[in-house]
Amino acid sequence: MRQKLRLMAVMVMMLLAFNSWGQEILTFEFSGLSGNEETALSNFNNSNLSSSEISRGTGLTASNNSGRYNATNWALENIGNAVAGDKYMEFTISPTDNYQFAVSSIYIQLQRSSTGPRGISIRSSIDNYASNLDQEYSIIDNTSTQNFTFTFEQTNSSNPVTYRVYMWAEAIGGSGGIGDGAGNDIIVIGTVTSVSGNQPPSITNIAQTPSAGITSSTTVSVAADATDSDGSINLVELKWGTTSGDYSGGTINMTNGGSGDTYTTITDIPAQADGTTVYYVIEATDDEPATTTSAEQSYAVTDPATTILPYNETFDTDLGDVYTISVSGDTKFWQWDDYSSNGFAVMNGHNSGDLEEDWMILPGIDMNAYGDVTMEFVSAYNYGSDDATNYLKLYYSTDYAGIGDPSTANWTELSFTQPSSGNYTWTNSGIIDLTTLTGNVWLGFKYHYSAGSYRTWEIDDISIQELASPIISVTPTNLSGFTYMEGSGPSASQSFTVEGVNLTSDITITPPANYEISSDDVSFQSTAITLTQTAGSVATTTLYTRLEAGLSAGDYNGQQITAASTDATNQTVTLDG
Repeated sequence: MRQKLRLMAVMVMMLLAFNSWGQEILTFEFSGLSGNEETALSNFNNSNLSSSEISRGTGLTASNNSGRYNATNWALENIGNAVAGDKYMEFTISPTDNYQFAVSSIYIQLQRSSTGPRGISIRSSIDNYASNLDQEYSIIDNTSTQNFTFTFEQTNSSNPVTYRVYMWAEAIGGSGGIGDGAGNDIIVIGTVTSVSGNQPPSITNIAQTPSAGITSSTTVSVAADATDSDGSINLVELKWGTTSGDYSGGTINMTNGGSGDTYTTITDIPAQADGTTVYYVIEATDDEPATTTSAEQSYAVTDPATTILPYNETFDTDLGDVYTISVSGDTKFWQWDDYSSNGFAVMNGHNSGDLEEDWMILPGIDMNAYGDVTMEFVSAYNYGSDDATNYLKLYYSTDYAGIGDPSTANWTELSFTQPSSGNYTWTNSGIIDLTTLTGNVWLGFKYHYSAGSYRTWEIDDISIQELASPIISVTPTNLSGFTYMEGSGPSASQSFTVEGVNLTSDITITPPANYEISSDDVSFQSTAITLTQTAGSVATTTLYTRLEAGLSAGDYNGQQITAASTDATNQTVTLDG
């Protein structure tokens, strides 16, 4: 009895080990589809599997929806109706000669319309689609991308196996399909081995350094673990290029830095030009010979954007030159939205349940090239509670590289007028003074929320500009010939004009001693007159001046009327009389 129990324990351990082992052997990615294509090809398959394609059962109707393989006319109520009505999507895995494959899980991401599929299961041709692989899963009643992993044990097969994804929906007109999420939309995890029993190499733990913030001066290091059951790996190569599927950029032999049956390898991809996307795969070959090729990896080369003033971003057609990056939580990105034909930037954590931190960083500005600089924008929000961890803030940095993880730089918060209520009520930030900033400056919006309390934020109409210098003009700048006989007076009046532009305050007109001024040539005074600015301007205004009465005989020359406003150069009218 003990021997039987011991044997059963060993078998359970072997089974668990099998289910936990595997790698990607086949993937589909539908990001480039219109949704109604008749078939779509896999984007990766193990080198010892044939390329696969997905198709629809005769009971489904192809339907447009970009980024997924889509359909309508799904079954209603249950999976049984889907099976009976040929309401499925299917793909086949076919090993090449002398090879076999096993499957431990199939990952699927899908998206639906508001009345689309509500239940999903997978069956295979091994039992003529009689039973579910794993369980039937419920699809949540929303339109967000949803992910499902079907875990099961399919032993080695040297013959093709077809897998059918069955779904039932709320309404016949409801649409739904596989895809519309980040990364591969179908991932098959398993093993591919030679029929003789020797396994081809496996490639795991692919990593690149740096993982983000790659510029035209960056050399990217790539590392991976290549493993073979009998330790017979002969060669590990990295192949790269600048077009997906085309690795004409170069083939680099990776260095063996490990020991035993696992070979840790690392190599470098040379720096590439700004705007380039680099694609690469890793291939490991053993002495059978058998070659395993990894799924394609990629990264984008982006030099930090800079701008000159004035800088205006209205997000009319896209996100412009802003740089977006997710620092923590699920990978979320600022997106452009054209709701109601008015473009704006929007960020929404979609209540992922994780702490979320994302940044939208504006192009860099050399503040030394400008005088007084101000910033202004509008923002709005909806959803979420008001607490210290749920916010949108504005920061600046003088040591950020312009790309990559913002947490590696120092940031200082800039205050602005926050919206006082939700429901997407647009609120002006007020004038944000950037006058004291010097050198290369990066301005960034930081989005943050705590678990279960996400908030949607919108930003629009960003304006950063140098303030034009305030200017006062007076005409003429000299008046003479003021005179009267002692014991009489005052003198006859003369006029001059005053105007102002780009003002930050009103203009004050101050007369000198012995002279008085008036705005109507009737009511003269020896005290100052104020000309009120509107939107930074004072229109051309006529004023009058004269020698006041009761003066002693003498010369009253060289005295000046002064026109003054904050930050403007004072202007004068010289008086002789």
